Amino acid sequence: MSRTIAQVGIARVLLGDDMKHAGEYVPERTRGPFEEWLLFMRTLHDIKLSQAIARARLIIRRVIRQSLRIKVKDYAPSNIEILPVSLLSAPIFRQGFLERANDALKHKYTFLSVEAQFKDGIDWRCPNESQLWRYHLNYCDITMDFARAFHATSDRKYLDALCNHIESWIEANTLMTGDPWSPYCVSLRMVNWILSCSAVWDELVRDKSFQETLLCSVLNHVNFIRGNLEYDVRCNHLLENIKALIVGGIFLNVKDVGSPYFKLGQRLLLQQLDEQVLSDGGHCERSTMYHSVVLEDLLVIYEAYQCGGITVPSQLEDSIRRMIQFLDGMRMPSGQIPLLNDSVEDGALQPSVLIEWASKALGVTSCRPQQTLHFPESGYMRVETPSGDVLLFDCGEPCPSYQPGHAHADTLSIIWALANGMEILIDPGVYEYAEGPWRSYFRGTAAHNTVQIDGQDSTEVWKSFRAARKARVISSVLRRMGNATHLSAQHDGYARLSGRPIHQRDIYLFDDRTVIVLDTLLGDGLHLVESRQHFHPDCSVFTDSTTECGVSRANHNMRLRFLTEGEVSLYKGSSDPILGWYAPSFGRKIPCPCVVWSKIVRLPYRTGFVLCDSSSIAFQVADGSISLSFEHSKTDHRIRLGQL
Repeated sequence: MSRTIAQVGIARVLLGDDMKHAGEYVPERTRGPFEEWLLFMRTLHDIKLSQAIARARLIIRRVIRQSLRIKVKDYAPSNIEILPVSLLSAPIFRQGFLERANDALKHKYTFLSVEAQFKDGIDWRCPNESQLWRYHLNYCDITMDFARAFHATSDRKYLDALCNHIESWIEANTLMTGDPWSPYCVSLRMVNWILSCSAVWDELVRDKSFQETLLCSVLNHVNFIRGNLEYDVRCNHLLENIKALIVGGIFLNVKDVGSPYFKLGQRLLLQQLDEQVLSDGGHCERSTMYHSVVLEDLLVIYEAYQCGGITVPSQLEDSIRRMIQFLDGMRMPSGQIPLLNDSVEDGALQPSVLIEWASKALGVTSCRPQQTLHFPESGYMRVETPSGDVLLFDCGEPCPSYQPGHAHADTLSIIWALANGMEILIDPGVYEYAEGPWRSYFRGTAAHNTVQIDGQDSTEVWKSFRAARKARVISSVLRRMGNATHLSAQHDGYARLSGRPIHQRDIYLFDDRTVIVLDTLLGDGLHLVESRQHFHPDCSVFTDSTTECGVSRANHNMRLRFLTEGEVSLYKGSSDPILGWYAPSFGRKIPCPCVVWSKIVRLPYRTGFVLCDSSSIAFQVADGSISLSFEHSKTDHRIRLGQL
């Protein structure tokens, strides 16, 4: 931070500008109450009135439950004829299930890269762990692992553990309060119980006592969900509620007890499919991980319909097919999802598993992505070269206006991976959801491969899940030009600053593994401009000069050359400032090289960089025009990138 302040001071002297009035750069500091209030009001501006009303109702109900210490209802479900919900087409074995089941037998659980060992049974409220960790414990995912372990080994200890786990939770949570009774937790837990018990139902039919205990709790769960639907959060949270209503309704026998839950769930499902599944197949939250989570939810719902002998709505089938095509199109050469907008590698089923599941259940077949893919509503462009290298361009608005929870300030960021699966330029992923400096960093512009102006985020992300003024994408273009593909987009996320800066990014991807990125900054006044490139942790990066860096991974060497002179700095795992971090899993952050180009400039201004295998890159800058020439793969490239 001191370096940047010094830059601003020098600029004042040399350029004679009053930086206080021109700009633009304000060092990061703690926000005061009034600034927090303004951010809140700007965030509230985009929230639907129905969301605000729903939030108020949920808070009132929570206060009443806590004040009156409302207990779960004691049902007598012995006369209910249930219908086991088996996922016939789902891949039943997930990697690591046996290890997790064996750990759980010892009351040892690992979530979010944090391990906890309980000595005297499970403490379901575990106050020493983070809220998200407590949520994961109360999802009861482990019951699915117990069912898988029993199928794999036929060892009844896993069957007993499944029953004991459920009974332990029921005994410890008789009061409908706290994290275990948040609607999202309740939805996931009930479905996990139903699916895991259904998978071993033939073994459980002899245990009438456990059956009655389970059914009583399922009735409590499904009634709780019906009265506490997350209309305030919407998106994936509301869809989890809907899945629970449908699966619970079928499990409780649709024609009898479960009918009202099923009917409500189906009505809401059809509404939410229209809202959440975009026309290009993407999920409205623009997170590749939550896209996979929602897709899994829809596949579970589809299978539940099949188990119940109920006609599957055509809208559900169509949504699954479109989401599969989107997922297939967004995969990187490694087969993994890109870690966009609160995504991690192990937060959802792998794309190959989901595609296989959809193929078995619906007959959906995947196809190799086309060379160029544009998902205009989701806001992504994906270009694959003939050799199999992939560039991904984020050129969409950060989130639905009414749900900014998973938004990152990453507009016009890029990801670059080679055909052999090696990632070069990466998205940072997400480290944690708890409010604090790490949450702010991973959501902020500085953690992404794009341009930052005056130290500000392109979208005002704040707290854990809020965003105020959001970047709007003004235009986007994808076109083929000879042996290159041209990608272009423009956003107004910095227009709130003095001089109303607009960021336009033009990308030229050549078939011979060459990337040219041209950043045009429109507007007026003096501004601090910073361009960051984050490389995979396995990359070695070294700076040669004020314009050039060397990059290597394994035996592959590349050059990074900036088109204009500036201060070039290299960070890796820095804590002051926080910079150069990669989080492929929750709770796990890894140092990664981050190259920062920075300069105080007067707008309009044009800069950019070249990333390629060539060791010789020549360029000229005259009157704002940039001419570039280099040789690669015995081909001469001569490019005139124009002038402002």
